Amino acid sequence: MAGPQTLDQIIEKEQERKAYREEYNKRPEVKDRRTLYNQKRNAEMKVAKEYQDGKIDKEEAERQLGVLAETYTEGIASLKS
Repeated sequence: MAGPQTLDQIIEKEQERKAYREEYNKRPEVKDRRTLYNQKRNAEMKVAKEYQDGKIDKEEAERQLGVLAETYTEGIASLKS
């Protein structure tokens, strides 16, 4: 059984995690996925707002959300190929 970690070990592990996160977040594929996700999320919020404002009915909102989900799935699939 391992004993308690020292302060230096905890700091070192956190620095390693931070360095990995920074490197990971710089990867082009990660940036591309986040861009797609953010675009989808913004479009979903727009549809929800239009529904709340009475500009579209529930069926139209659900149809638009379905299209967004399909488009997002296709976009993610194209990134993988």
